[in-house]
Amino acid sequence: MGGLNNNFDKTTRFVPQRLKKARLARGMTLIDLANEIGVSRQAVSQYELGQSLPKGETFIRILEVLRFPRGYFLTSEEDKAPSGPAFFRSLQAAKKKSRDMQVIRVDFIEDIRNYVLNFIELPKLNLIEPLSKDLNEITNEDIELKAKELRELWGLGNRPIKNMVKTLEKNGIVVTSINFQDDKLDALSQWRGQTPYIVLSTEKNAISRIRFNCAHELGHLVLHDAIEDIESLNSKDFKNKLEAQAHYFASCFLMPEEQFIDSLMSISLEYFIDLKSHWGASIQAMVRRCKDLELINDNQYLYLNKKISQKKWRKKEPGEENLDFEVPVIFNKAIDMLLKHELKTPEEIQSNLQLPAEEIASIFNMDKSLFQQETVPKLRIVSNHDKNVL
Repeated sequence: MGGLNNNFDKTTRFVPQRLKKARLARGMTLIDLANEIGVSRQAVSQYELGQSLPKGETFIRILEVLRFPRGYFLTSEEDKAPSGPAFFRSLQAAKKKSRDMQVIRVDFIEDIRNYVLNFIELPKLNLIEPLSKDLNEITNEDIELKAKELRELWGLGNRPIKNMVKTLEKNGIVVTSINFQDDKLDALSQWRGQTPYIVLSTEKNAISRIRFNCAHELGHLVLHDAIEDIESLNSKDFKNKLEAQAHYFASCFLMPEEQFIDSLMSISLEYFIDLKSHWGASIQAMVRRCKDLELINDNQYLYLNKKISQKKWRKKEPGEENLDFEVPVIFNKAIDMLLKHELKTPEEIQSNLQLPAEEIASIFNMDKSLFQQETVPKLRIVSNHDKNVL
């Protein structure tokens, strides 16, 4: 901790906004951090606004409490691409503090993506133009057409999507999975400049749910470009419009109308278990798709949902064992290439990024202990290009 006696020296600059990001990433309020480091709330606020600097002893306490590398707070912020609104599954149930934590993590993911791009060419974005209509003007027909347009662009036809996460990554959408530390959050999506991000919760292990979450967040990205501030929407707008539209898109995208109807030989729950392995959608989602397509009436829909509840399938459905687990792989492959080609060591990566080891490991989908190894096994080089391509 050299150079941190009473104040920062002339060559060391404390970056105020980094303190706020680290605090939010740890889910702490100004008062929380102030109490932990032994200063007033006003003092922490002044640090974050750049109106004063934490003295050496206080800065050491900040490092201990927030568990971020010293260099993180002394690294100037790179210019960020303009951010769109962050869309969350279960927004109404989750607290703003939890949502703020995850938005900051999208910052970390963006930093890691930009870092990887220095060495490796990632898949280019291949996405249809967002709908750009007012929330109240979007119709189910609009949503159906957008789902069909995107399926055509991606060459999916009307067949089931084998791997939803891989399909997104292949088409340039950045997908990661992290521990949200909040069971009320399933996923989030956000545009950062011209790059769309989808972040999934590692705590939601039902494969059909992961697939639906991916399609749901994809719906936000292509339908809700015109929304500027989600927080300004009232509960009715959110529940009855925003989420319903993303849900409907997910259903249309995962289960195209004609082929879904052709595959439906029965509306018994036992048959839906078999159908689940075909479409990779939950029984509840397929029952809802039947209602939306008017294949069942309201009474049948209520009856099937009552039976689902009686069987306690709301949280754990049968048939998950027949689906292949899906996990983001692009960042994991990227770090594998960096290590295989000996372009970077784990220590160098952590030093370059100046992020906590657990954050880097989570985003790269790897074990945190790798950053504590002194040596990296030499692996076979698979490309002689100056810039490797995933």
